[in-house]
Amino acid sequence: MSIILDRISFEGPLEMDGKGLPTSSGVYFISTESAGGMRILGIYCADDILYSFQSNEKRDCWTKHRDDGLGVYYGMIGTPKKELETVCRKMINDRFYALPCVTPVSDDF
Repeated sequence: MSIILDRISFEGPLEMDGKGLPTSSGVYFISTESAGGMRILGIYCADDILYSFQSNEKRDCWTKHRDDGLGVYYGMIGTPKKELETVCRKMINDRFYALPCVTPVSDDF
């Protein structure tokens, strides 16, 4: 199954064991069902989606903020890292609610 988020096609939801996640670069996000809809807990770009997912330091945060189960979605497979970072940052900033399991990106001046 796939969904469209910010005009990007994502595959999922996959179970939280990571089975089926690719080992190539891309964007993935963690979601939970909340009040009859999907709530995104975190969006991440990765050189290796499976490795990043399995070693993500925000795993406890996902569990803490889940309402009705957790699922992982992935997309933009094989996209260059610079583009992934730009898309990921835009997706995070475009949400109308704060994502509880994302460390905000800050600029150092």
